[in-house]
Amino acid sequence: MDTYKQGEEDAKKRAIEILASVLENWVHGGDADCIIAEFEEELMKNDNDMAQFTTQVATSIEQSQQLIELGVKPETADLVYRCTKSSTDSLEWELQLCPPSLENIDNNDIPAWSLVRLLELLPYEIPCDKPNVLHHPELIKYEAGYNFSVCRYTVDCFAGTHIENSPFDSCVSMIKWLIAKGYFSKEYLSNTD
Repeated sequence: MDTYKQGEEDAKKRAIEILASVLENWVHGGDADCIIAEFEEELMKNDNDMAQFTTQVATSIEQSQQLIELGVKPETADLVYRCTKSSTDSLEWELQLCPPSLENIDNNDIPAWSLVRLLELLPYEIPCDKPNVLHHPELIKYEAGYNFSVCRYTVDCFAGTHIENSPFDSCVSMIKWLIAKGYFSKEYLSNTD
């Protein structure tokens, strides 16, 4: 089941559970309008509770395009946005949990990377200007956001990215830095001139 349909099914289940709890706790002798009003109130309260969690499961279309522009091979992606050719903008793209293959990829499809895949693309060790000293990329979460640091120890940082809004943004920034410095694996790059 694709991500959009799964979300739609989850929303239906949540709405039914909320309606069931309103009807179960209904003690008034009121009419349908009262039941509907209480249901709407409970549904809005539940939506506000859920609004704090907006889990990003893959690079956005913009992040994906940035990675491609940086030269990251589309074949390294583990997901794909497929154009649904819908008339509404909100349903224009469907994220599919399968890697894009060269045989059945449409020119309109956009590769996408999960966070796990982005982390797998990063090198384990990064040399610095000192002989026999290697640093490791570290994703760090702050109250204000996320950043990647290239450290040997937490206090011995070689480089780092700006604090970004999401771990995906931090990964894209780190990959950009690694490519610019020549530390990103050429096996994952389209142009290895």
